[in-house]
Amino acid sequence: MEMRTMTDEQRKAIGLEYFRRMDRGESIVDLFDDNAEVYFAKGGRARKA
Repeated sequence: MEMRTMTDEQRKAIGLEYFRRMDRGESIVDLFDDNAEVYFAKGGRARKA
């Protein structure tokens, strides 16, 4: 598996896209790695299936 470092601009772009999708009620799952676990305070942990 190849690991690549993201630039600050790439991280910023993904962060902004995350909030845009959340505001529109769209899925954010494809913004994360297949092995990522995300924690939502009101919903608990979520995994990409």
